Amino acid sequence: MTVKNHIGKLLTVFLAVLLSTVAICANLPSFYYQAQAGSQAGRYDVIEPDYYYVTFNDWDNAELKVIRVPKYYDAIPPQDPVREGYTFIGWDKDFTDVQQDIIITAQYRSDEPSQGSILGLWVWMGVLAVCISAFVFIKIQEKKPLPSKDKSQAQNSKLDQDDK
Repeated sequence: MTVKNHIGKLLTVFLAVLLSTVAICANLPSFYYQAQAGSQAGRYDVIEPDYYYVTFNDWDNAELKVIRVPKYYDAIPPQDPVREGYTFIGWDKDFTDVQQDIIITAQYRSDEPSQGSILGLWVWMGVLAVCISAFVFIKIQEKKPLPSKDKSQAQNSKLDQDDK
């Protein structure tokens, strides 16, 4: 074997390693960005991402939609969820100007009247019943004739005679 053959083999191995390194670096751009951030900040473990994940959950934590949002952009929510016996009233957090990964939960209001409103209904029904009873009592009293003085004197004299 001559020196020429060794140089050819070494050159082939060098080119193979160089091409492999270029291919690996091209497929892993995050390595480059981590190295850049590390050289500027002195830390390799803290890199601020350009995108965040916004998760929209239903009341029972069932996942409705997960979206990837660019930094400082607004998330687009899914269609308003439907829950039987409840009305959708909105989301529990703001999802504008997203700057971190967030989980947002749907909020609902019950369609059934609350205990307080039922109690209020009973109170108003009682007040109405008292008012109607008072009105009827007054009308009955208006229809009764008032005793005149002559009748009351006659009754008093009759009582006086009965006592004797």
